[in-house]
Parts: sequence; C-alpha cells; structure tokens
Amino acid sequence: MTILERVEQLLREGEELRARDLTLRYRLLPGQSPEEYLRWGRICEDLALPRQARECYQKALSKDPDYTAALRALASLSFEIGDLAAAKRLLLRCLRLDPEDREAKDLLAAVYRELNETGSLKKLLPSSEPVEERPEDRFFPRSFGPADLECLEEFLFGREAYKELILHPRTGEPLYLFRERPLTADLLRAHLSGEKYILAYPISEDLKVRWAAFEVEFSRKEFLRRRRKGGSSPEEVSFDYVVRKAFQRMEGLGLPVACETYPLHLKARFLFLFSEPVHFLWVKRFLEHLKELLPYPEGGVIYRPFTLTSPEGSGWRENAIPLPLGVSPVTEARSFLVDEDGDPIEDDIRYLKKLRRLSLGEIKRFCRARELSWQPLPRRPEVLERLCQKCPLIGAIVRQAERGARLTRQEKLALFLTVGLLDPDGRLLHELLQPTPDYRYTKVERQRRALPPNPISCYKLREWFPGLASECLCACVFEDYDRYPSPLLHVKPELVPPSGEVSLRHKRPEEVARFYRYLLNERERLSREIERLERELKGYLDRHPGRKIRLGREESLVLNEDKSLEFRKDS
Repeated sequence: MTILERVEQLLREGEELRARDLTLRYRLLPGQSPEEYLRWGRICEDLALPRQARECYQKALSKDPDYTAALRALASLSFEIGDLAAAKRLLLRCLRLDPEDREAKDLLAAVYRELNETGSLKKLLPSSEPVEERPEDRFFPRSFGPADLECLEEFLFGREAYKELILHPRTGEPLYLFRERPLTADLLRAHLSGEKYILAYPISEDLKVRWAAFEVEFSRKEFLRRRRKGGSSPEEVSFDYVVRKAFQRMEGLGLPVACETYPLHLKARFLFLFSEPVHFLWVKRFLEHLKELLPYPEGGVIYRPFTLTSPEGSGWRENAIPLPLGVSPVTEARSFLVDEDGDPIEDDIRYLKKLRRLSLGEIKRFCRARELSWQPLPRRPEVLERLCQKCPLIGAIVRQAERGARLTRQEKLALFLTVGLLDPDGRLLHELLQPTPDYRYTKVERQRRALPPNPISCYKLREWFPGLASECLCACVFEDYDRYPSPLLHVKPELVPPSGEVSLRHKRPEEVARFYRYLLNERERLSREIERLERELKGYLDRHPGRKIRLGREESLVLNEDKSLEFRKDS
C-alpha cells in the first residue's frame, strides 16, 4: 500500500489528524504521476488545506499542462476562494482542450454570473438565456448623425489601426481582433450604437494625440479581497467617494474633464480632449502632475494617470484604449458619463460637444505652474457687464444666451463680432454660448478662429434688429469720429479700425448700393432724431433764461434770441 492509499484509508476511517500529518509530509513527494498529485489535492481540500491543494494541482499541471481534470479542480478551488479571474482563465483553457466538457461549462457559467458577464454567459449557454418580460415603456435607440460624430473627431485621430472586442461563439471568451485600417466615422457610430466595441490607438505616427484617459480602479489585490467578501457596499461607497473627490478637484483646478464610469465594475476614467495634436510625452507629463494634485486614494483605489503606453523591459508598448460610451459585449452594459455628484448625465453626446478642449499652451503652463490660467469666470465679467450696460441691444442678446435660449444666426454673429473679439482665447464667448442648446465647442472655436478682425458696426446691428433697436433706444453718439460706430467703442475702442471711404474702387457694386440705401434710411432717421432733440433742448433753455449747457471747458450750447441753437466758444 502506498502512502497515498494509506492516507485515503485513514480519511475513510475518520482519522483526520493522522491523515493530515502524512499529507503535509508526503503530498509533494517527487516522482509521482499527475493523477496522484490530483488525488493529493482533493485530499487537501477535504482537510481544509486550500493552499496545499493549490500546490498539488499546480504540481500535476507542471507534469501534464493539458491535464483537464487538474485544470477543472484548480479552477473550482480558485472559484471557491474568490479568485474569479484565475478560475475564468483556467476554465477557458480547459474548454479549448475539450470543448464538450460539461462540468467545465457549468463552472464557467457560474463564474460569468458572479462577474455579471451576461453577454459571455449567453454565448456559453445559449439555451439558458433568461426570458425577459417586455417592459411597458418602449425604448427608442438614438441615431447618431454627422453633426454628432463631427464633434467627436478627436477620437478618430491616431494610428490607422484599431482593435475590435468580440466573444468566442462557443465559450464567450473575449477576443481582440486587430484591424490595420483607419478608424472611420462609421465605426465610431457602430461603437456608440452598441453594434461593435472598438479600441483605438490614440498615438499617431508623429507621436501626437488628441485625447487621453486617466483611470481610477481597485488594485488587483483589493479586487480579489472584495470578491472573497462578496462585494461589500462600503467599499463601493469608498470608490465612488474617491472618484467624486478627484472629479471635483479637477474642476476646481479649471480643467475641462468628463468622468466615465463602467457599470458592474468598480472602474472609472477621466477623459481629456485637446484642441490640437499634442506630443504624447507632454500629455504623460501633464497627467503625472495632475495625479500629484488629486486627493490621496483610499481603500485600495489606485490612480492610473497614463494608459496610452505600458512599460515593457527597457521600453514601452502601445496600448489600445476603448472608445467612450460603448456597450461591452462581455457584460452587455454601456458605460456612461456622470457629473461631479456621481449622477448620470442625461445626454452624454451633448456633454462631450460642449466640453472645452485643452490647448498645448495650457498643458505647458499647467506642467510648469501646477495650475491652469483658465479659471471659472464670474457670472458677468467686468468688460462684458460694461458692454451690456453701454449697448442695450447687445445686452438683450447676451441675456437671451444666458437664459439658454436658441439664438438665431444673426444673433450669434452679433455676439461673435463683439464679445468674441474681447479676449484672444475666446473664453468669454464660450462661457456665454455654453448654456444655449445648440452649442458645440469645436464648431464655435472653428468659427471664432475664422472671425474677421473688425467688429460689427452699429449700422449693421440696427439693420439686423430694427425692432430690438427701437425698443432699446439704440442711438449712441461717439466722440471719436475717426472710427466707425461700433459697440466695442464703449469698452475697447482700439479694436475698432478707422472708418474708410466706401467707393466702387474698393467695394463691389452690390455692397456700395446696399450701403447707399442704408445711409438714406439713416438720414431720415437722423433727421427725425435731430428735430426731436432740438425741440427738447429749446424747451429746456427757454424755461431757464440765460442758462447754457456746457459741453467742455471751452464750448457751450446756448439759445439765441431768434430761438435757434448755437454752439459757442467760451471766452
């Protein structure tokens, strides 16, 4: 009788102490077969020795790597102690060797249920799909048009290759297929609609990127401990707390950021979009500096600031990064954006449209000064407040934008050619237009960069908004006659160029004719305005005999004996 047979006999007789002593001494005795090591492992499980049982199963696999019974036993042990990732890996390996292994399939199905991987479970056991009751309320999927995809062009930038995540048709195992072709808008649409799950390579051939992700997740050690405990809610609350604090800190630093969370997994990532291609080393430096400014993660949560590459030996290997807002085929759950309080955002695409893009200059300033010059503006900056007070017509349009009303094309142009010229980086214009429903950062920024250098004139404003001009009593008089009248003369007159002669030598006939018609209309309006002001001034001076209205140190307006007004130089 061998020692193994003797131990099995002792267990049948109930002498567990003697069996335990012999097991600890002889279980790893050299020269045994894989079947014998497997029997030792099962004895260790019966004696509540999980670590020793794992050693026996691993010893059996070292003798025969394709021993499916040992693979199943080790996977079952890993499942019982909570190491679901190891159990899943071993069972998939077992099914690759024996696709019809029913015991391995049942155990893998239990692993998929624990991991909430519904899509993989349906591939593994097609007949076990639950019959869901039809909801009372219908769901209408969104269609993504060219305008939606145009504002997400940053995600199409990078290497002309991508990966696609699919599931093995029989086991549900995730497989990554490499495609060496450009990432197109159609693929992005398929990703957003859930038809495909795409992973992009954001680093282009010249080593520049247009977007990056800062990940927050549980460490592997903490994740395994959580699985053994069954996923306690206090740890989930701790993870949400760390993510919210990090998000609030980023917004406090003035960083435009979107927070994406993955349901059924304690994982989140912060997305940064760039207005221009930026070298990936600058982005890496930026995210590393940002990590130092965030609250210290607690409860096993870790920060992964740079995910575009991973170290390998003496160099780095490029990583494929999942595109945002996709539906994972493994869990059949969509990732979504949340606000600083952790609540889901109603329209993810609209949020990304309005998200401001970081420029290279801002990234460099942040890396050098550990802060960003772009801070949240007060409700009404001083220069904008003064412009609204001095020009009631522009003030009325500004109030409509602040209320979130949909502006007409002419109203937008009026703001572009006034507010858009007040600062070089366009922050006033973006902050003002952001509440409007059709605001898109990339579109507004592209239009702002193409603005003509000259601001809009008062004549054009009265032509576009005659009703609003009469309601707001738009009749400003500027003393600087060398510049054409414009609302910006109230706040920054240096932005208004000197008025030039309108002639066929410089303008098209249509433009000259249009300006001529405008002047005729203005002449009639100004004549009526002059007559009205003359009556009021004559009445005022007639009621106050001998009084004169001083216009400066050396000039006054007086009423003559023939009841006419005259400007006189003071002697």
